[in-house]
Amino acid sequence: MKTSESLKEFAPAFIKAQSEFTPVEKRGKATIVTEKGTFSYNYAFLSDVLKMVLPVLHKNKLGLLQPTDGTGEGDTIETTLLHESGEYISGCLRLADLPKGRMSAMQGLGNNVTYGKRIAAVALLGISAEEDIDGAGDIHGEERRKVSPDPPLESPPEDERKTIVKQIVEIMKDPMFTDLEREGLRTEIHGQTLPALKMLVEIKREILKSRKGGGKLEIF
Repeated sequence: MKTSESLKEFAPAFIKAQSEFTPVEKRGKATIVTEKGTFSYNYAFLSDVLKMVLPVLHKNKLGLLQPTDGTGEGDTIETTLLHESGEYISGCLRLADLPKGRMSAMQGLGNNVTYGKRIAAVALLGISAEEDIDGAGDIHGEERRKVSPDPPLESPPEDERKTIVKQIVEIMKDPMFTDLEREGLRTEIHGQTLPALKMLVEIKREILKSRKGGGKLEIF
């Protein structure tokens, strides 16, 4: 896990946000088939996790960013919890590190990313999104999982999304950003919610302002 040098502003805001989190509705159902039996449990969809946490985070001046990077086995999800002060904590999840039983149940990279974002977000936020199945015995090893597909996330109005993305692209045209950073922009904005895109605009502005002022502000 990575953090900013100081968490003086971040820590009290995050603690307050955690105290305001409510239980997440668990509408998904997974069935695990092993040599020792069949087990089922309920879990929360990513959309339900975000529906609960984002209003609380924004109320406490916090934002959640989850850009993806790489292709194939190298795909990663960088989950960052950011305070308006610029302070943050973040963690990186490699999709190849997900349990193989879960991965085999996913259909395509898009579903893998959705699954990865869910488990990364709940881990960083410290919330529960799955039922405890420890009492079901040893379910490790070869598994086949029948998992309810996550419903699609609500997309922001296309015109508004295009406007915000255009703002980010215009900021990134500045020569203070590298070609590599510009090339990675597509994966950085892919699948982001509208509040996350708005916060990304501010992040890029702050990075540009810092670089032009001779300082260094790097979030990722």
